[in-house]
Amino acid sequence: MPEVDLKVFPLIVSTGTNGFAAAAQLRKRFVRIGQLRDRGAEIDGLFRTAYEWPQHLYRWALGILCAAGAVALIGGLLRLVDSRAFPAAQGFFENYGAAVAIVGILLWFIASVEGFTRLVLFAKAAIAILRPSILSSPSWYNMIQLFADSPQPLFLCKIGVERLSDVVMQKLLAGAYQDNNFASAPTQLASDERANVALFGCMIEQEHWDRGFQRRDWAPFYRALAECREDGQSIFSPDYLRRVHMGTGATRDFYQIIRTAANPALVSAAQPELPESATVSSDVGEALNVLVDRYSGSAVNLANADLTGRHFNIERAFAEASSFPLLRSDSMRPQFLKLLVRWDVWPGIQPGRFIYPFSARIAALLLDSGALVTLDDSDRLTFRTEDQRMIVREGVRRVVANVERLLMSDSVNGARAYYSALRNEQAHPAEWELAQRVDYVLWSEARNRAAADTFEDWSIGKDGFVERKG
Repeated sequence: MPEVDLKVFPLIVSTGTNGFAAAAQLRKRFVRIGQLRDRGAEIDGLFRTAYEWPQHLYRWALGILCAAGAVALIGGLLRLVDSRAFPAAQGFFENYGAAVAIVGILLWFIASVEGFTRLVLFAKAAIAILRPSILSSPSWYNMIQLFADSPQPLFLCKIGVERLSDVVMQKLLAGAYQDNNFASAPTQLASDERANVALFGCMIEQEHWDRGFQRRDWAPFYRALAECREDGQSIFSPDYLRRVHMGTGATRDFYQIIRTAANPALVSAAQPELPESATVSSDVGEALNVLVDRYSGSAVNLANADLTGRHFNIERAFAEASSFPLLRSDSMRPQFLKLLVRWDVWPGIQPGRFIYPFSARIAALLLDSGALVTLDDSDRLTFRTEDQRMIVREGVRRVVANVERLLMSDSVNGARAYYSALRNEQAHPAEWELAQRVDYVLWSEARNRAAADTFEDWSIGKDGFVERKG
């Protein structure tokens, strides 16, 4: 009887069992990819190269190795019983049996941990040096998600983007995008006063969401703040704020001053009063201290690029706004800067690319309209990570780009005239102005659907997460 290395047999058998286990994992991955494609998910080159194609490679390689393992196993068994049948298989076992087993185990491990994809993720920084634009691809987030047992990928979908674009176009061309939540510029105020109304208004608005205050419309709220005066002077003027800060007035509780001045106007507008809150008073008081001590009582100075006070920089304003804790989120800080630009508190400032505020309601709208797609078993999305929010902002940006394309079309009635007026009548760059209008329409549409519970497939849970209905 020829001498046979019995230790090779378990290794060859493990190649087959590991291959079947890996095949089950691959089948699950292909089902997920199929689900996403069926929903119209946009699969970009990064995802195809780093995730999808390697799955096919693993499948073919594992199939070849399982077949080779079967040949080696048959050859080994025949050699063990000293049979003369299939000499080629026996020779294959003798020469390559151990190598097939080792390579099979290695390939099983690589396929199980998705080694190629992990290698690409590890090399992300190096890849970005060669192609910086690739950093904004949603595929980075989605590849990491698909490693998980219960993944929550988020892919953009062209059909859904176009569906939302139609909603936006209808409202823009009808001139109906400014509703009762659109805060018009308080032109009766000086620039410093307008900037401070925006600052304290946005902070109180953030408190409203954080503390679950009674639902209100925001246009009457900002109008009421703009009308707040004491002895003929706006309570948001730098001089008035400095006096409150120094304690020379009746009280240093600036939130209480705001409540006293604004609540009558809110009641007249059939809006809920600003509620009493010691926590909000404390937060507003801290913001007042920062505003006076660091910016001479004027939020205009957040954008000062030099000591002259005549040159403004939007990037500086964005960074300085983080001095106020309630404006550090990626929801309210962009909203605050959007108001300041739209209210023209910084003459001649270059607003740069529009910074999209994050909104969970807009995320739900994108999902409900099919502009974002995910897996069937992704029932609850937190949108707490920066990657998730980046994909939502990219979805909004895609709607803006598609709306701009439609407005430049000669085939859409009234579109060209609207876009021409946008370019000629606004003090801001047309691209920025269009972005803020589309962003507002989407926010307003999402807010109205959430309030009326008319989302078809998704909703906003009590904890602010986006949940699938049913």
